[in-house]
Amino acid sequence: MRLLRELPEGSTIYVAHVDRLSRAGIFDFLQIVEHARLRKISVFSLHDGEMDLLDENPLFLSIKAYIAEQERAATSRRMIDAIQERRKKYGGLWGGQLAKKKGTHKWGTKEVNPIFAQALPYLKELRAGGFSYEKITEMASEKFGQKFSKAHVHRLINGRNTKA
Repeated sequence: MRLLRELPEGSTIYVAHVDRLSRAGIFDFLQIVEHARLRKISVFSLHDGEMDLLDENPLFLSIKAYIAEQERAATSRRMIDAIQERRKKYGGLWGGQLAKKKGTHKWGTKEVNPIFAQALPYLKELRAGGFSYEKITEMASEKFGQKFSKAHVHRLINGRNTKA
């Protein structure tokens, strides 16, 4: 609604699909359409072949919005069902929790590369000396013969394990 209020009269809005106009249901959708009509703002749906939605019958638009809302709800239910099924399969774990248990989580790995562990005091010393992460990365890579990234250096210095 703010966009419609701020756009000059006669502007054009392009949306990927009708359901992108409103996430709050048909009533809000119809209010948006009516407000656009009053301000002579064209609304084109790219999914519908760039057809100006305001040229359509309001009843037809309502039906379209309702179908889009139902599809969005069905997609949401399918995603929730898939997550619950996966949690059931893996003992209640999902996403990062499962990765941590398997030891593959980026931040919570069980193993630390021994070179990184060896380099840690050196990295902290450089940081305490006021060196930037970029310079520390460069110096550590050279000293230990192991490619360090700024992200590795940052995580190590700030107490997070990391894997090579």
